[in-house]
This record gives sequence, C-alpha cells and structure tokens, in this order.
Amino acid sequence: MRNKSISADCRKTTSMNPVITSIYTADPSAHVWEDGRVYIFASHDVDPARGCDLMDRYHVFSSGDMVNCRDEGEILGSEDVKWGRPEGGFMWAPDCAYKNGTYYFYYPHPSGSDWNSTWKIGVAASSEPARGFTDQGYIPGLGGFAMIDPAVFVDEDNRAYMYKGGRKMRDRRIERGYDVDQGQHEGNGRAGGFS
Repeated sequence: MRNKSISADCRKTTSMNPVITSIYTADPSAHVWEDGRVYIFASHDVDPARGCDLMDRYHVFSSGDMVNCRDEGEILGSEDVKWGRPEGGFMWAPDCAYKNGTYYFYYPHPSGSDWNSTWKIGVAASSEPARGFTDQGYIPGLGGFAMIDPAVFVDEDNRAYMYKGGRKMRDRRIERGYDVDQGQHEGNGRAGGFS
C-alpha cells in the first residue's frame, strides 16, 4: 500500500526531538529552499520497523518556523525505480539539490538481488521540492559494494560535488568528490542536472 500523505500539521509550541513521530524514518537530509521552508528528506521504514532491508520509500517533511512540521508525503518508492532491486527495500540515506528550476533527489539503491554488491546512486527530478519526482536513472561509475549515503555540495562558484559513504570509508566518511557537473545517468534520462 502506498501512502501518498499522512494528514499531519503537527502543532507544537516548541520544536521537539524527534521531530517526526508519525512514521518510522531514518537518515534525513535537510535543506532550506527559496520559499524559506526547511525540507527534510528521509528514508521511510515499514510499520512496524523490522530492519534496514525493509526501508522501501522516501518521504518529505517541511516547516516554515522550525516548530510546526508538515508531512508532505511520499516522493519515491522502490516500485518507481525500474533499474532497482526486484525485491525492493534498501532505500537509505538520500540527499537533494536544486538548480535552474529543478530539484534533484539523489538516493542509494541496489540494482540486483545481491544487494550489498549492486549499489548504485539513483536520481529523481521534479520542479517542486516535495512532489512530482520521477526516476531519471543512476549515475554511471558510482556503484558497487556498500555505495551509500550520497551528499551533494554546491560550492560558491556553483560547481556541484557528490560525496558518498560506504563500509570501506568507516574511518573517513568522505572519500572523494564526484563532479556531478559532468555526470550522466544511465536509464531513462539525463543525469546530474548540473551540466
């Protein structure tokens, strides 16, 4: 069952931890876009949470005042990723970036049943920060064993870099920057968005 949105304007007088209490989430990234709202992009685990392999969806939450949180709904599930693992699951730590009117959502996901050796970094795109994302494929050259936790950094000169995590980098979280200005996605569309 796909949950488009949970009715949730969480009214509080102060912000609280955890911020999200309506569903199981993990590995969020947060961004403030041009509308001034903070958007939280999180992995969504099934209910009840039973393990990381069942994280099968991505959800967005937003706040205009860092006190009241709105559930914007689900933006991507494993069934939306045609190149992804047939059994679904394993949708972990995502990130999002914005350029030239398009939001680019980067996420790790295995492409095969042998999940731990088939990780890829996928990209979905939308003209809105919390809805309308469609999978654009994955970034070629980034994949393999434990390819997880993509994070995009846009420098002052507007060059974008992708950092990734994984088991081999336990002592060093950031291994190298991936210049997404040059990136192309394999799949059903063009990649990166930073070209």
